[in-house]
Amino acid sequence: MIRERRVSSRVEVERRWRERYLPAQQFYFATVRPTDQVDIIVHNDEPRQPVWETRAR
Repeated sequence: MIRERRVSSRVEVERRWRERYLPAQQFYFATVRPTDQVDIIVHNDEPRQPVWETRAR
């Protein structure tokens, strides 16, 4: 978002993120179900403290 603020207002960047990125991500997770196909998931909600989840297959 920081790099986009150079050409757009913060409100515009957040609007595009909310209206485009989030729905696309929800669609991807609903249709592809990537977490069903992996051995490791990295939860990076807190980038300075990522959490790794391993799954037995």
